[in-house]
Amino acid sequence: NNNNNNNTAVVVVMVVQPGETNSMDQRDLEFLLRTKHNVRLLRKTLQELSKCRYNDRGELIVDHYIKNHNHNDNQGNVDVVAGVVYYRAGVSSVCCDPSC
Repeated sequence: NNNNNNNTAVVVVMVVQPGETNSMDQRDLEFLLRTKHNVRLLRKTLQELSKCRYNDRGELIVDHYIKNHNHNDNQGNVDVVAGVVYYRAGVSSVCCDPSC
């Protein structure tokens, strides 16, 4: 699930409503992505996505973590970018509220 850049991990992002409680089918998809394809799934609300940024290649950075805590430079930092965005929320006019 990594692209050619060792400091980038690619994930599937599922756009959900805040406080989403109907997640059984989401968990099945998450499990299949992880076990069959070694791809991580992240759940984000539209509000959380609005705070994300783009890298210089135009990829949406949805998370960030430190791969190796012993590095004092950016070699240990990993940007997590959205390879696929799956909209479970925000696809209708009902969810035009920015808090969604």
